Amino acid sequence: MKHRIVYWLAIGLSLASILSFLLREYLEIESRFTFYVLFCSVIVLNVAEWLLRRRVENSESIGGRSHKNAAREEKRYSWRIDILYKLLTLALAAVPIFLMDSPESVQAPIATPESVQQSDVTMKEKGDSVRKSSGQDSVQPVQIRTIKGGYLPAGIGCPLPNDLRDEVNLMLRVYWWCHAPAYTEEGYSDPNQFQLKVRLGIENGLSSKRDVSISIDRPSAIRLLIPCLTDSLDWRPPPLTREAGDSPTCVLVDDQNVWAIPPDVNDDLIKLADGSGYNHISHWHPEYLGQDDMILSPGERIGDDSKADGLTSAADLSERGNIYTDLVFTVPGMTDSTPLYGIAIFDTAGSDDPAKWSLIALCEQEKGCFNERNKAAPSMF
Repeated sequence: MKHRIVYWLAIGLSLASILSFLLREYLEIESRFTFYVLFCSVIVLNVAEWLLRRRVENSESIGGRSHKNAAREEKRYSWRIDILYKLLTLALAAVPIFLMDSPESVQAPIATPESVQQSDVTMKEKGDSVRKSSGQDSVQPVQIRTIKGGYLPAGIGCPLPNDLRDEVNLMLRVYWWCHAPAYTEEGYSDPNQFQLKVRLGIENGLSSKRDVSISIDRPSAIRLLIPCLTDSLDWRPPPLTREAGDSPTCVLVDDQNVWAIPPDVNDDLIKLADGSGYNHISHWHPEYLGQDDMILSPGERIGDDSKADGLTSAADLSERGNIYTDLVFTVPGMTDSTPLYGIAIFDTAGSDDPAKWSLIALCEQEKGCFNERNKAAPSMF
């Protein structure tokens, strides 16, 4: 009887390990918790297998038909537990590999003085080469100094916006997102930039104490956040976005120094040099959703998770669901080496000075803002 209890306990631990891994994103379980459950399961199974083996040896040494039958049954359960033990041991070894792409692993790398100095040189070389070829100027460099825990601009530091998240119950969600190539004005691929396309959902809760602006006019309330690891950002958006005058700015969010990048303005098209199509563009039109004043009052919301079931043509946007909360961001860097911190909504108070801003809502990458479950092909939304 005891060996059956041990066996079903082993089965329960195995299922708990598997479910905690498969449902870690839905249940918001941390990856380390999954690892701990697997580790404890392997230990328990190892002990259970050892105890059953000892019971088998004792039963066989006593002799007698009843003891031999008990030893045979115990040996059968011991063999099953041994298989579970080996399978979970393999899973324990493989979990770190699977978790490398989880939302928790896509966090801002810790900067060191040596890495920033090396990044500065690389960014400067890339910026100089692009400026010579295009004649465009990058964003004004910001000199930085090293401090404990991060990097701040010399003398003044990254401005710290007022934090109103407790006062404003604003929910910000990324329904769908994707990467896409960025292009120069001439229609050629820009290897030092990429596009990040998102479909947002925003709801101002009934318990919120104020109205919230969702305008992307300069200075945009909605901004993509990436770690601030270099003293300048070689940001090269499409022409209409550049002419609008908004630009990335360094801010301090939850003790992290980040670049707050504004989205591309609506309909900032670039025709590809080979004539095969266009870049992706923002379709930010809350006015089509009943928000003519670009203001969300308590109890109001925009956006939904609609999208196409499969790939669609560029000409037919009607198949892609509600496109009126789509934003495209031009991001310096490469998709496989540029970490994302999240998306935020600020009350910019109509000022380009981030010291006068207030943080209203934040969708953090470490909590799964961008993950594999809400990633879709560009032509699906």
